[in-house]
Formats: sequence, C-alpha cells, structure tokens
Amino acid sequence: MEYIGITLMAYIVTLIAIFVMRPIAKLTGLIDKPGGRKKHAGDIPLIGGPSVLIGLGVTLFALEGELSPWLLGSILFIVTVGIIDDRFQINPLLKLGAQIITASTAVIFGGVVITNFGVFFMQELLGSYIFCMAFTIIAITGLINAFNMIDGIDGLAASLSLFSVLSFNLSFFWLGIEASEVFFIGSMSFIGALLAFLMVNLQIIGKQKIFLGDSGSMVLGYCLSILLIKASEGSITATYSAVPTALILWTVAIPVADTLSLIVRRTMRGRSPFSPDRTHLHHLILDLGFSARQTLLIIVIMASSLYGLGLAVTLLGSNTIGIASFGGFLILYFVTLSRLSASRRNKQQLAG
Repeated sequence: MEYIGITLMAYIVTLIAIFVMRPIAKLTGLIDKPGGRKKHAGDIPLIGGPSVLIGLGVTLFALEGELSPWLLGSILFIVTVGIIDDRFQINPLLKLGAQIITASTAVIFGGVVITNFGVFFMQELLGSYIFCMAFTIIAITGLINAFNMIDGIDGLAASLSLFSVLSFNLSFFWLGIEASEVFFIGSMSFIGALLAFLMVNLQIIGKQKIFLGDSGSMVLGYCLSILLIKASEGSITATYSAVPTALILWTVAIPVADTLSLIVRRTMRGRSPFSPDRTHLHHLILDLGFSARQTLLIIVIMASSLYGLGLAVTLLGSNTIGIASFGGFLILYFVTLSRLSASRRNKQQLAG
C-alpha cells in the first residue's frame, strides 16, 4: 500500500503540473503544429517533459526530504535542452553533446556506472573502471536517443518506458530480490508520472492532449537508464545481488533494437543517423493498415512477449544465454526491418 501511495502522489502532482503548464506552453510557443510529416490535428502543447519532471521531483523531495544535486541538475539540464529543441530546433550534434554531458554527470558525480556485464569473459576483458565509465556514458546516451527516436505515435515512448519499469520490478519478484527503499520510491514515482502523462496524451482524461516533446522523451530515456543500471548493479538488500543483465536488456528490447537498426540502415545508405524517415517499427506497422492506437497495442504486446522470452531463457538457461539470445534478436530484428523497409521503398517507387 505504501508504494501505491507513492505512485498516486506522483500521478496527482504530474496531472496538476500538466494543467498549470498548458497555458504557459501557449504563451511561450511551446506547441507542436501540424504540417509536413506531422499529421495530428490542432496545436498540441509540448509539456510532457516539464510535467514529468515536476511530478518526479516534487514526489521524491516530499518523501526523501532532499534531491541529489547531480540528479536534479542533470534532469533539469536535459529537459531544458529538450525544451529549446522543441521550441527552436537545435542542431542534432549539439543535442547529442548535451546528452553526453547529462550521461557524464550521472557517471562522474552520481556514481551510476555499469560494472556488471553479466558474462564472465567480458568481466575479465572489460574490467577497467575507466572503461566501465566510458561504456556507461555511451549506454545512457544510447538509451536517451532510443526513446527520443521511437517517440513517433501517441503513447509509444511513455508506454514502453512504463512497461520497462514494471518489467524490472516484476523481475525483483520473480527472483525473490528485495530492492532498497530509495530505489522503489524512485521507480514507483516514475510509474505515477508516466501514468498521468499517458492518461492525458491518449485522451483517457479530457480531450486536450499533450505531447512529450524532445524534453519528455529524453528525460524518460535518462531516468529509465539510471533505474536500469541501479537494478543491474545491485541497489539490493537480499537474496540476489542484482537483476541479471540479460533481463535488463530484454525490458528495453524494442527501443534499443529499433534505434540500432535505424542507425545501421541509415549509415549503410549514406545518410545521417539522425535524419528523419518513416522506417521505424511503428511506421511499418501503420503502413500495414493499422491505426495508431492498434499499432501502440501491437508494439506493447511485442515488448511483453520479448520480455517473457528473455525471462524464460535467462531463468531456464543462464545470464550468458540470455545475453546471447538478445544479440540474436538484434540481428533478426535488423534483417526483418531491412527487408520490410526495402519492400516499402520498392512499392513507393512503383507507385510513383
């Protein structure tokens, strides 16, 4: 019941923040207008990032009595960069630089470092702490980008973030792990803030939707990366030292696979990895004739199935087998989407 109360508090604070931020967004021009690749109707406030930040920040401060300066500063920084990008469209390389600075803050000042690679030979090969720090900065930056890039239809980035948090919390249960109080306060607050955003974004509450914007999708990826690393490294007090690395990977299987696949495919075609196109997984499903809401449901079901597969492989096999299976999934995902994208291009050329 205590954790339900934490979630409810973050949910209510985030809803209040959304209500307060709406008129501010209109006054400052922080809105998404339809046109070009944007097919939505009307001007939509891009206030998901600030609202989630307020919901998280207020809840954590109320329950903990303080906020870590590095955490507050880095989240404020990435949200501010996202707001500027939403309003004025900054250079992709500048945005990438800001993401690296944010990730570096968590690593250097917050001690959020991946040292448990889950496979023995990798532990021996990659044991240098300096390497671990560099690897973690790359991993956090990658996950920030993954959620930033997959945010293409209503509710997708937030739903996948919510699914990931729920999944690794379930992993604690499956493995009999007791997480620290601070960890669970953070994860349950995040769940509450995500639920509040989704209720408004999907118009379950009211008819005036909001979007995450770059500020929202990047803060989701950043906060989630910290929680995932804490879970895999052992913010733990009982039975097991940490959630197996393989399970952590399977909770973010789709955003990671989609981003890596896109980067490789765009690079192979001589394009910038940051150039927009319509070859994301959700675009390809939409092209099959499904609605945006159906596409969202299909992808969430896919994410759930992949986590179930990863859980079974890891528990029945080993962490090493789970990681190897994840690598196989990445290759299969790349090959499948490459063929679907090529088929889509051929159809467009024939139609043109």
